[in-house]
Parts: sequence; C-alpha cells; structure tokens
Amino acid sequence: NYSLKAAILALQLARRHGMGRVTITANPDNFPSRHIIEKMGAKYEGTLQIPPHLHSRFSEDELEKSIYHLSIISGGARSPIRRGYFLD
Repeated sequence: NYSLKAAILALQLARRHGMGRVTITANPDNFPSRHIIEKMGAKYEGTLQIPPHLHSRFSEDELEKSIYHLSIISGGARSPIRRGYFLD
C-alpha cells in the first residue's frame, strides 16, 4: 500500500527533525485516508470546524477535519507503529 509507505516515510522524516508527536488531519468522509491513519496507530482526537476566517484556504467540502495524534518517539531499537510496520 503506497499511501501507508508514504505516511511512514513522512513520520521517519519528522522524527529525524526532532518531532516526538505529530498531528494528522483528514476530511471526515475520507474513509481510506482515515483507515491508513488509524492503521498507523494514531489516536482519534475529534473533529473540528475550520474557523470562518480561514474558509478561503479550503474548498467548501473541506470545512471539517478529523484530528489524530501519533507519538513517534522511539521506544528502543525499533519503534512499532502497529501490525508489523516500523518507523526505524
């Protein structure tokens, strides 16, 4: 699955830049993206409305975002995400 591989590469890069936790967003109705995010082990935090003053930056069907958080701090030699996928 290329989308999962791309996401894991992005997380590796984030960790190399010193990030320990990332915030990931997706449109609530984008079930394939949400599935990949959840497969990586990210925790769903809720859905938020894009504030009106930012509406011009988004298309009309993107005014809600599902918010996820994922810890990417290495727990040892290899840091498992979930189901056999690794950041290292």
